[in-house]
Amino acid sequence: MTTREVQGLRHVRILQSRPNCIPQGRPRGAKAAGVRYEEAVAASSQFASARHGVWFEFDDAKGHGYAQADFLLGWNDGIIVAEAKLTWTVAAYPQLRKLYFPLLRQLSGCPVSGVVICQNLTRETPRAEVVGSLSEACAMICGNPASIPILHLPLLLKEPYHAKRTKPRVPSWWRKGQAASGVGGSRGHQDTPSEIAFGRTLAEP
Repeated sequence: MTTREVQGLRHVRILQSRPNCIPQGRPRGAKAAGVRYEEAVAASSQFASARHGVWFEFDDAKGHGYAQADFLLGWNDGIIVAEAKLTWTVAAYPQLRKLYFPLLRQLSGCPVSGVVICQNLTRETPRAEVVGSLSEACAMICGNPASIPILHLPLLLKEPYHAKRTKPRVPSWWRKGQAASGVGGSRGHQDTPSEIAFGRTLAEP
């Protein structure tokens, strides 16, 4: 998904809820996991004072548009906009810098900073920018207002690599048939003539 870059912003306002023209679908797969992670972040104590899922309506040189920021927090004399991603991705940075920063700067007239929140890190994640708490992220921004810290919050439980599988139950008549035909079964079992005949039937091509 390509992030819209705000250019020549003329007007922006905050909406109280999702616009009626934007339907709310039922995400599945990776998108559903991303929604669960965002909700887990919203429920965490570190973001208890944040505004979650804020919608914007704006007009710029490209026309009319809508945008939704995951989290907004007031900090010092400015605003922090945070994007929650299930797995870290570089796509979060243009989303913050080219979309949300211009909207919030014109709307508030205050300095705007960004944070990327993620469940999973990758090999490409810049480790020097990774922090473990919101307070650490704020401290990094204080030292370098242009930085965008990566807040690593593994809140969702990881599924096991191998799910436990139970052996299917095999009916007793099938085991008896296998033993009679020599395919398998219990060695100590004494087959009756009818069982032996049934086992031969199973063994025939």
